[in-house]
Amino acid sequence: MAPTMKALLEPSIRVVELGESLAGSYCGRLLQQLGAGVTAVEPTRRSRLRSMPPRLPGSDVSATYTALTEGKRIVRADFDQPAGRASIEELLAGADVVIMSGTLREWEERALSPADVRRLAPTAVVGRVTTFGDVGPYAQWAGGELQAQALGGLMNMIGEPDAEPIRIGGYPAQYSTGLALLAGISLGLFRKDNAGRGSSFSTSVIETVAHMEWKTAQTYAQEGKIAVRGWRQDPPLILPCRDGFFAFFYLPHDWDVVRKVVQDPRLDDERFSTQPLRQENRDELVAVLTEFTLRHNKVDLYHLTQAHRMTTGYVASISDLFADRQYLSRGFFDDVETPGFGPAKLPGAPWRWVAAPAPQPQEGQVA
Repeated sequence: MAPTMKALLEPSIRVVELGESLAGSYCGRLLQQLGAGVTAVEPTRRSRLRSMPPRLPGSDVSATYTALTEGKRIVRADFDQPAGRASIEELLAGADVVIMSGTLREWEERALSPADVRRLAPTAVVGRVTTFGDVGPYAQWAGGELQAQALGGLMNMIGEPDAEPIRIGGYPAQYSTGLALLAGISLGLFRKDNAGRGSSFSTSVIETVAHMEWKTAQTYAQEGKIAVRGWRQDPPLILPCRDGFFAFFYLPHDWDVVRKVVQDPRLDDERFSTQPLRQENRDELVAVLTEFTLRHNKVDLYHLTQAHRMTTGYVASISDLFADRQYLSRGFFDDVETPGFGPAKLPGAPWRWVAAPAPQPQEGQVA
């Protein structure tokens, strides 16, 4: 049985979401999944999030937008028109949390600077997210996932050492920034509950990416080395298999287990006896291992190697995720009825709160 989900926030916690970033919208979705009442304010023109790929099958509906706005109240308002402005100010006046996506200049041009929002919502927790932050030479620049992954240092570590850097697929920087935004808002709500005061903070996508790739900064600080693609002596090998791709993440002490699992006498060759030699003869090693992986399906390989306590993984498709026993046992995917499309499976919250009985008070304690 999947673990139960428990709302931690009351529906009376009112969240207003302003702007059109994926990070801000994801943070709002997480707050909604925690139980808060979330209102997303969209422009009267077509929102950028509504146009994000991919589409739901056979429709013009954005699957990304559908997942991010599930359970939210959507209000369309024009910031530049008196009626729209009045609607936004009314929402802010009753807000406990405000999520703002966009540069300071963009909000100042709309006469909704952080100071304006604080005046309209004096006790709210106001969390702002930008791509590059509020200060510095890039502060007013537009930017997206590619720029954040590159300037945050992540792409410097992804890809083959003799080839160009590779952008990680999807929007991991945006989603991670949404989690960072949620952490700040959670601290702000804790302060609001205990001190009765609002608070404001900001985060940026580029700083979140730098945090995601913390290892390179640590390596430089401790060893004086600049980490680049392929600098490790134990890089992962992503190899083709019968129905996709499979990844070995073996460490030097795993080599005997690799030989035992693959059972190919060529791996006993002196050229593969140490990790530096395996790196030096990487093409020959890949050729031997690929012959092995091509004889197997990726899931079978995964369970075979896991049984030998090897660190491995397979490249999962979306259909693989829906059938994965771990996701199923966690009850991760939610079955929902989506407007304009019908039944669909959406990603659930990245946590499961399991209800537990409160401990009995000890003698002398107040229940």
